[in-house]
Amino acid sequence: MRKNYNLFIVIFFIFITLNACGKRGSLERPQTDDNLEPAEVEKNY
Repeated sequence: MRKNYNLFIVIFFIFITLNACGKRGSLERPQTDDNLEPAEVEKNY
């Protein structure tokens, strides 16, 4: 139980750090919304 609990905390912490980096990138580059459109087009191919 403790091993799984610690693993969950580590994954949750990494998830928060990734979200923080994403927020910083969105603040520095407001064009991230435009970059999401071509990504969706690539999935359609």
